[in-house]
Amino acid sequence: MYGNKRRSIYFPFRKAWASACRRAGVPGLLFHDLRRSAVRNMERAGIPRKTAMAISGHKTEAIYWSYAMSSDRDVRDAGRKLERYFQEFRTVTKTVTEPAGKASRPS
Repeated sequence: MYGNKRRSIYFPFRKAWASACRRAGVPGLLFHDLRRSAVRNMERAGIPRKTAMAISGHKTEAIYWSYAMSSDRDVRDAGRKLERYFQEFRTVTKTVTEPAGKASRPS
């Protein structure tokens, strides 16, 4: 009985949601997908994890991380950031390790 009652409460929403998604050109989108998108967007925006968890309603980091999935874009962005870091590191290391005036002397 509980299952039937629960289904009758949610069925109109699911039907309306499916219809709205089809009209919006995103058939098959689940309402729950919006929570996952929100968590990923907060991570990308650099919002502190505790704040993001409070907004999304996650009580534990383990569950929060199940929503904060990495995409191909995230992996590409991480690669670019790492490359920039190494370029800056090389510049700083070169500047610090070369004796003063050596780089400006003609060979």
